[in-house]
Amino acid sequence: MVGGAHVCSGTVNVPADAENHPLCATGPLIVSAHCSHGTSTTEARIDVSSSQPNSWVFGTASDGSTASAIGRAFLVSPETVVDAIDASTAPATGAGGGASLSVGAADGSSISGSFSLRADHTGANQGTCFATSGATSR
Repeated sequence: MVGGAHVCSGTVNVPADAENHPLCATGPLIVSAHCSHGTSTTEARIDVSSSQPNSWVFGTASDGSTASAIGRAFLVSPETVVDAIDASTAPATGAGGGASLSVGAADGSSISGSFSLRADHTGANQGTCFATSGATSR
């Protein structure tokens, strides 16, 4: 805990099991990573969700080549904020992206920080995803 806030920080291996794995959670809010592996691609996503109506997410995200503004004043279902798909056959490549997010709920819960991920479809790490977070939650 830092100044009353919980720290969500670290790098995790995200299993390619098509499930959401929480990176940071507080109250009704969850920022999670998702990884799925198919025969021709490995996909990694960062999703934001809330169980409380009228929650929101704002920020900026990059899929590795383009940046886009994120702005959902009413988060009613899970929102994908980063989606990276690696379909390369070269062993030393991967796909990734990141987001700087501010997530909030009417009950006062909040998550703020940076989240990134990488999908690797080829080489020794075939079908693996990694996620990194550096955020605080209240």
